[in-house]
Amino acid sequence: MLHTPRVRLHTPRVRLSAPRAQDAAAQTEAITESLPALRAWSAALPWAQDAPSLAASQAFVRSSLLEWQRGTALVYLVWEQGTQHLLGSVGLHALDWQTRHGELGFWCRSSRTGQGLMREATAELLSHAQQDLGLQRIEALTDADNLRSCALCERLGMQRVRDMQHAAEGDEGKTSRSIRVYAAVAG
Repeated sequence: MLHTPRVRLHTPRVRLSAPRAQDAAAQTEAITESLPALRAWSAALPWAQDAPSLAASQAFVRSSLLEWQRGTALVYLVWEQGTQHLLGSVGLHALDWQTRHGELGFWCRSSRTGQGLMREATAELLSHAQQDLGLQRIEALTDADNLRSCALCERLGMQRVRDMQHAAEGDEGKTSRSIRVYAAVAG
């Protein structure tokens, strides 16, 4: 790691911040609103199969902070600039500082999709990861049928690396799903 990860990042329209205990209620609300859309992509978002609750969001905050301390993941909540409206989450997961590798994850509140907000947030996080933290390769694993997530990865300049057929279970184990892997490699 070249520098310490910043706890807050921002763009003109969004701000990213590490989760705090007081954010749990807003997260529960955003997940609850978006649950049908999130559950459609169970291959990439297995956590969305569980019922959202304040207790689950509080546990998420605790585990996210622990991962920050360990350096294994950097999860940010994405807020609309100038408001307390939670838009979703972006994060770097499976961080390996020796190989300078991580995985990008993201989700956006259903009522705010299609406005470019998640593109701004993920682009800011990718920039921080590569320029400030020294990550050389960042992958995004999306459900191959999630065309919006695939398009976002492509708009970020990530290259499609491969499709992994039947790589994950969907519909509570009734079907198999394919995962599409994208990569951003520092130049």
